[in-house]
Amino acid sequence: EGFSWASERWIFKDIGSQGTFTWVSDDVLGYVAAKGVAQTETKFYRGKKLYDAVYTMDAHGLRVSSARALSAKANSPCVLFFGDSYVFGWGLNDPETMPYRVSTRSGGRYRVFNLAFPTHGPQQMLAMLERDLVGKVADCAARDIKHVVYVARPDHVRRAAGLREIDHLHGPRYALGADGSVSYQGQFGEDRSKAEKLRSLLAKSFLYRKLTGGNAIYTRRFNDKDVALYFAIVDGARMRA
Repeated sequence: EGFSWASERWIFKDIGSQGTFTWVSDDVLGYVAAKGVAQTETKFYRGKKLYDAVYTMDAHGLRVSSARALSAKANSPCVLFFGDSYVFGWGLNDPETMPYRVSTRSGGRYRVFNLAFPTHGPQQMLAMLERDLVGKVADCAARDIKHVVYVARPDHVRRAAGLREIDHLHGPRYALGADGSVSYQGQFGEDRSKAEKLRSLLAKSFLYRKLTGGNAIYTRRFNDKDVALYFAIVDGARMRA
């Protein structure tokens, strides 16, 4: 057990960070950014600075994605970006993120909203669309949505299946139906069966994770059922966007 723990953690030994970036609990999405704050993070590798970034969040908890000088009119079409840390722009300053650059290149013709957040997966995207949270946090009516961009990663398959400890911090949970559709099943960590509780206890062991194909982050490797669930969630979001 000790060897498994050490071998997983060894790769992080040369990485250090400083900063104030934090998140807050959310009843629907599990965790989101604090609202109306600018937070900083500096990352080091073997003492050498990799980046020094400022993350500016607006009054709704979204990362700013346009300059005030390029602010589009209230009735302009919207572009929504969903994803995780890549779209959010982890390690980048505000003007360097993908949504911000799209806003700049469009010359302010679109209202661009960065709905991504580190560690989020497609389940957060679907939950936001199902519960009409986009209209509340992005100030964009459904009729004004012109483009929706979702940036996928292989890790999102495991996130949708709840294979990380952080997913169980009240994150949205979906189940795959016999007809291929998905339905909201509450939050990860709630109403778990005895088998799920047992697996959760076993997953605390690094040796168990290695035997099941997991690692320091994920409890096990994903399977065909997880892949089917992932695509159904993405398709559900596509139909609601």
